[in-house]
Amino acid sequence: MKLRSGTMIVYPDRWYFVDDIKQLKLGDFVRGSTGTWGQKYLTMFGFEDCNAVYTGKVVKLGNDEFDIVLELSNGQQHKAVEFVGSSGWNSIEIYR
Repeated sequence: MKLRSGTMIVYPDRWYFVDDIKQLKLGDFVRGSTGTWGQKYLTMFGFEDCNAVYTGKVVKLGNDEFDIVLELSNGQQHKAVEFVGSSGWNSIEIYR
């Protein structure tokens, strides 16, 4: 929930996993997580986004979860999740 002061208050028990991206709408507050077990993604420069969590407002939807773009609290836009193939996992949660 966003206060008039601009401060975000997030209650941990209000996050729900998204089973189908058709559940998402522009403006929804979501959290995208990407994690890997592959050494390539854990140790090499340039793959920092492959072990990260991004939380923000949906500003673009596409055909699959890799096309979802979030606007982060600092105003930057970033993909919700990264493609890591069979070397890891992705999850998207919506705040209700």
